Amino acid sequence: MLLPSVLIYDWSIILINKYFNKNIKNILHNSKTTYAILITVLLFWILRNVNFYPFSILAP
Repeated sequence: MLLPSVLIYDWSIILINKYFNKNIKNILHNSKTTYAILITVLLFWILRNVNFYPFSILAP
């Protein structure tokens, strides 16, 4: 779900800037956003394998 959301956001910003002559900054080109996505994915990957109640809900 993350990849389609990121791609749709990126393409929509590009199209809005190109066709409507806007100057909207793309937050995906910020290094803090990249690190936040990386940390979120890694935490999900680790926590879904923990066998305690709140985290066991994340496992399929």
